[in-house]
Amino acid sequence: MEKFRYGLVSVCFAVTMLVLTGTVSADTWYVDDDGGVGINFTKIRDAVDAAQDNDTIYVYDGTYNESVIVDKSLRLQGENRETTIIDACGGNKGII
Repeated sequence: MEKFRYGLVSVCFAVTMLVLTGTVSADTWYVDDDGGVGINFTKIRDAVDAAQDNDTIYVYDGTYNESVIVDKSLRLQGENRETTIIDACGGNKGII
């Protein structure tokens, strides 16, 4: 009976470890055009390039003069809807 208990505990532990190591966690990338501590990128395009599916890109207030193509499943979140702006080609503006 004692061997069975140890065997059962070992199997449960192994299954738990397989489930936990198979879980993918999403990262959050921080973008601020001014840079600073804790900021990963100063350009949204660079953050999109580095991100994996299901990651979040948090963009601080500012005007980002760049074109951004998002070709993966990301969450793009701006600090403030009225003051976080992507200005692509000087006239085509998007608000995050």
